[in-house]
Amino acid sequence: MSTYTQQYTANTGDTFTAARWNGEFAALAAVINGDIDNANIAAAAGIAYSKLDLSLGIVNADVSASAAVAYSKLNLTGSVLSGDLAFTAIDETSVQTMSNKTLTKPVLDGLTLGITTATSSGSQDLDCTSKSYFEITLNGSTVLTISNQTANQPVLLHLKQDSTGTRLVTWPANVRWAGGATPTLTTTGNKVDTFGFILRGSINYGYIVGQNIATS
Repeated sequence: MSTYTQQYTANTGDTFTAARWNGEFAALAAVINGDIDNANIAAAAGIAYSKLDLSLGIVNADVSASAAVAYSKLNLTGSVLSGDLAFTAIDETSVQTMSNKTLTKPVLDGLTLGITTATSSGSQDLDCTSKSYFEITLNGSTVLTISNQTANQPVLLHLKQDSTGTRLVTWPANVRWAGGATPTLTTTGNKVDTFGFILRGSINYGYIVGQNIATS
């Protein structure tokens, strides 16, 4: 697209004829109705997406490095290359953390569960935000609560008596045990009882995994 050039410079006393009028505006219209190229656009100008003719392909040079392109504006009939995406790939050997991912029927070899350990008397919350495996050493009678447990999330709990023993716990109010009977806790010093819980709706199903387990 060429820039507009004035066709006629008027002088005092000149007669402005139809030919001059038409010639001036014809030249202006030719510029306006032609194609726009980079030279006709100020560096800071914003162009509405709806004004672009995208019948041709857009190449890398047409997009600034910091530009954000909406997914809905992409024509993905072709292949998307890895060079077009910015992400951290999950590989086979690096130690990496994934959050809130759904894995369908994974095969897990050598599974290791992250465990939260604590020593408690008075009260102890089992916060399931990032862990669901707990070992609590009781050095006093303790009221237990479970927080941030999602639907169907299993929780495994080791309750270990300190060397003195005789420590008791009060279970969360929403726990329901088989047969409606609350288990009798082993109170011998340094012994462990293990329990499991699965949240179904508002009820935590309670299971006795093992009791009176020696720690040495």
